[in-house]
Amino acid sequence: MARRKIFVCYRRVHSEAARLLFDRAGARFGRRNVFMDVHDIADSLDFRRVISAEIRDAAAIIVVVGEGWAELTAPDGRARLSLPDDAVRFEIREALSQGLPIFPVLVGKGEMPAPADLPPDIRDFASRSARRLPNDDLYEAAVDRLLANVADHAFPNRAKRRLKAGAIAAALVAVASLGAFVALQVSPQEAPASVPPPGEPQSIAEAPEAENETAIALLEPPAAEPTQATTPSKTDGVVLTTCSTCPEMVLIPAGRFEMGVEFGPSDQKPKIERVLRSPFALGRYEVTEREWRACEADGVCAPRTAGASDAPVAGVTWRDATNFVRWLSKKSGLPFRLPTEIEWEYAAVTGEAELVEARYGDADGPFPTRSGIGDKAGLFDMIGNVWEWTAGCAHPYDAAAFPSPPSPDETCLRVLRGGGWTSDPAAAKARNRYARNENDVVSDAGLRVARDLTAEEARLLITE
Repeated sequence: MARRKIFVCYRRVHSEAARLLFDRAGARFGRRNVFMDVHDIADSLDFRRVISAEIRDAAAIIVVVGEGWAELTAPDGRARLSLPDDAVRFEIREALSQGLPIFPVLVGKGEMPAPADLPPDIRDFASRSARRLPNDDLYEAAVDRLLANVADHAFPNRAKRRLKAGAIAAALVAVASLGAFVALQVSPQEAPASVPPPGEPQSIAEAPEAENETAIALLEPPAAEPTQATTPSKTDGVVLTTCSTCPEMVLIPAGRFEMGVEFGPSDQKPKIERVLRSPFALGRYEVTEREWRACEADGVCAPRTAGASDAPVAGVTWRDATNFVRWLSKKSGLPFRLPTEIEWEYAAVTGEAELVEARYGDADGPFPTRSGIGDKAGLFDMIGNVWEWTAGCAHPYDAAAFPSPPSPDETCLRVLRGGGWTSDPAAAKARNRYARNENDVVSDAGLRVARDLTAEEARLLITE
């Protein structure tokens, strides 16, 4: 059986740092694929037996080394590491004996111990290369790099999600020539002169309130299977090209679907029927570096590390994403915005995005936006490539505040969807939610734009 877990080893005095790593690793690899004893060992179970079993199932072990890690003493005054039954010593000894990749992580004033400071059975630990996590704004990026390195060493035989762009492009051209996609040109002069203020799209019905768990425990594999919209409209599969510099937009049909899961993480419950009464437009591709640079050139968007022009822009905060859609709205005269969580999940579920070969679990990303395979709705990379910011706040589904209006002036946790190029399969799911602060820089986070239809588009596309 293939090893599949990441094991987090730590001292209780360093539990806060360990918890941050545990949460971030759970977001990348899936909560069920990360082990931390305080969460996963019941009081009635034999500690050593559980630890041995978990390390046998582990693909790698992260050891949190904080200040005084090797010098901590037991109540009787003896060094903890000198005790054969010390938990940290036991865990490292088991990992060394099984030849697991070991990743020491230095937090705070922690330093790697010298070989002489360790008992003989774990002395080899001192020779492992350690990575220090900074206690500043660079922390998140450093953790992302650490976990990407962990994934690369722990899962070396994962299949690469590489696609042949030429063959795919030819297939898309062939499909388009058969009339599967209809391009509609709308003159920029027909667009509204002013941009309406952001608010909750009128096409989304308020969900009924229900009693359920309210904690946001993010990113475990969902238990429910995707469901399809029950009332597709005539807009399904239509691609809008509204101006020469605008992103291509796919018309998402009006309809209904079941959002969330019945059994699974509390942040994805309860399962509630949602209704979208009108179609809306969603970006066919994730926003690219080329599109972002145009916003940079106008002095609106923050500069980012330059990548390939056709790659999705990555490393953007939620505030960066909202600045981009505001700029695009002003530039085009069309009401571009970030999609709501309901819109995003509706498009991913009804488009059967999880059935398409996606680009994740690969440290070589991001990948060109047009080199993938479109889903049933004609959307590319809804799963994988980059995480995508959504508009509202990360409220529980059963809270009165959900769905929240996409207000850019409200301070709250915001939600990323879809997984990124370094995500493992457990994280790259249509129903997973990943909540972050508005100004957090997530190295594999980007965006996809949305907008309501203009009156002219609605008239042309919905009428016979």
